[in-house]
Amino acid sequence: MKKLYKSCLFIFFCFTISISFAQKKDKNTGSLAELDAFAEKMRQEWSIPGFAIAVVQEGKIIHAKGYGMRDLDKRLPVTEETIFPIASNTKAFTTAGLAILVGEGKLDWDKPTKFYMPDFQLFDEYATHNITPRDMACHRSGIPRHDLVWYGAKHTRKELFARMRFLEPNKPFRSLYQYNNHAFVALGVLIESVSGQTWENFIKDRIFKPLDMKNSIFSVEDLMKSPNYAWSYSNNNGKMEQMLFLSNVDAMAPTGGIKSNVLDLSNWVMMQLGKGKFKDSQVVPEKELAQTHTPQVVIAPQELKYDEYTFGNYGLGWQVNEYKDHLRVTHNGSIEGFRSQITLFPKKNVGIIILTNTGAVNYWFTNLMCNYVSDKMLNFPVTDWSARLKKEQSEARLLEIKNATALDTIKIANTQFSHTITSFSGTYEHPAYGKIEIQTEKEGLKGSFKIFDFALKHYHYDTFETQDKLFDKYKITFYTNPKGKIDKLGIILETALSKEIMFSKIR
Repeated sequence: MKKLYKSCLFIFFCFTISISFAQKKDKNTGSLAELDAFAEKMRQEWSIPGFAIAVVQEGKIIHAKGYGMRDLDKRLPVTEETIFPIASNTKAFTTAGLAILVGEGKLDWDKPTKFYMPDFQLFDEYATHNITPRDMACHRSGIPRHDLVWYGAKHTRKELFARMRFLEPNKPFRSLYQYNNHAFVALGVLIESVSGQTWENFIKDRIFKPLDMKNSIFSVEDLMKSPNYAWSYSNNNGKMEQMLFLSNVDAMAPTGGIKSNVLDLSNWVMMQLGKGKFKDSQVVPEKELAQTHTPQVVIAPQELKYDEYTFGNYGLGWQVNEYKDHLRVTHNGSIEGFRSQITLFPKKNVGIIILTNTGAVNYWFTNLMCNYVSDKMLNFPVTDWSARLKKEQSEARLLEIKNATALDTIKIANTQFSHTITSFSGTYEHPAYGKIEIQTEKEGLKGSFKIFDFALKHYHYDTFETQDKLFDKYKITFYTNPKGKIDKLGIILETALSKEIMFSKIR
């Protein structure tokens, strides 16, 4: 999915209107006295159209404010009430919902999911009959992301759930951590099966209402009705362009569908830091909430680039590690240009929420802002994360350019395809990924796949390469049956699978 979000940084400046939140005085409020100036400086240096940040300490909001613009065309400012999609930070809401059901004795973290949903089916039979809610919530299913099954599709949640049986694994079940959005869709369906409510209604009734999260919503349609929401922006050759909501994340809501603001999310963070309690109400059972914050599986070990971090682990909807020797529970979120980060320091009773409206700088900006606030709240000298992450960003861009301009050693020159160009036309289908349409034009072939329309350039033999802003440089190979007819095409849509996903010609 990197291809869907990649863009380059450009120099961008806009006059900022900031709306202040009436802060409650606290012993550490003074440590954030320089936050406004730092936030605006970083926003301009990193070319961020707009973002909001809130800081919670000991059950109080000590800072909540918006910076920059939520709508560049209309010159509308971000405020602490501006609603942003929080993307994968939704996952912790789903696991909190599971924790509520476990606490009520209606669900067991370690009983096979199929016990609760007889129609649950995966590609692998052993995994089907043994995978548990815990396995699914900590990403050890053995199934890679397969995100192009849902991205831009028009399937319902139940249809996406049913298509999981066709998603081929690439690792043994329960062998390692491997991020998977489909597992959380299934967990949402599990909540629906056990509770008798839709996932949305369950989360609204059992979490939003007791936490007084009155401005938190689920659908893009409801977002568009809000008087104060953010558009996201991509960088197109030095110009910030407004992005559209194309992903059909509503059907995938249990994995990434919540839209909220930093004020509502502050209440969510207070409950997380308060061992499941908010004001006088025990919203989530303390014991089961603790399970979500407890490491379950090691995130694929890699070299520790910075001494401030320890190796990462995944709990249930949360990542768990240490920052400067302090226990940290955190998660990021990314969808259609939006980036979010929610971080808890449970032993210090501190929480940090950051919501942004561009993916042009990936997570570098949210990371540096979170680390700055962390240093201030933990009383550490401030590390210059901006300089470090600027260097990291520059290295990533140089590598991207190098890879894009590298000599293609695979392509075989001066080859021809085996059939007439019209023979490749048709409709090809995969039971999970859906249909790819191939048509003949004067210029050659063109194709369509969900929301993507692309040209096809001959690569070699019966392999063609896609050409499109979002769906670019995928290799499509056509295959011939024993009767000499084109009857299949293969394309690597899931890079972790490292093999072609086969689509059969249906007409």
